[in-house]
Formats: sequence, C-alpha cells, structure tokens
Amino acid sequence: EWLDCATDDSQNIYYAGVLDTQLVGVVIITLATAIDPYFVVSELCTHPLRRRKGIARALLSGIIQIYEKDKHKCWQAYVTPSNHPARHLLENLGWTSDLQIDRDGMLCYRHHLDLYQK
Repeated sequence: EWLDCATDDSQNIYYAGVLDTQLVGVVIITLATAIDPYFVVSELCTHPLRRRKGIARALLSGIIQIYEKDKHKCWQAYVTPSNHPARHLLENLGWTSDLQIDRDGMLCYRHHLDLYQK
C-alpha cells in the first residue's frame, strides 16, 4: 500500500532504499534534459514503520549527490499543501517554494545546486 506511488512510467528512474535486506524507501525521479533542464522528484516514499528515522532525507540527499556533476543543477518537487512532513523535509534541506499553488493543486519546491556549493 505504501508503494502505491510507484507508477509504471518509462520516463522515470526508480531508486530503492534497503536496510537489513528490507525495502524501506523509494525515490522516483525524472532526469533533466535539454528541453526540461531540471530533475523532478516524482515520489519519495518511506515504509510506514520506518518513518521519522531520516530515511527520506538520506535517500533524497543521496540521489542528488549521484547527479551533482551533471550539467543540469536544478531540482524540483511537487507537494500537496497538506503534506507537512514532505514540506518540512524539503525546507530543512534548503529547498524553496514561492508557496503559490499551481493548477494541479500542488506547491513547487526548487533546489539549485550551484547556490549551495562553494
């Protein structure tokens, strides 16, 4: 049930977080391209029994680190306004939002790597 976020889409790349041989989290991203020059975090799911243990933070930070040498430095994530845990996580990791709700009812959070690297 917690993996309902895992959609079948060939445009996405799936990363799994495994701890002690158990699946504890999943991150789904869409890669940046010349047409859409930003990475998009489509989903970030943590097993319900493993929440609030830093797994989502570790997964998201690890995925960004994998692509930090890519020429595209911008990341986006779309979050429902009522998803306070996701909003809190992104804000604590330095992501920003203009807090304007888009036509799909989502908030867009952005992260630009060049702003945080020395």
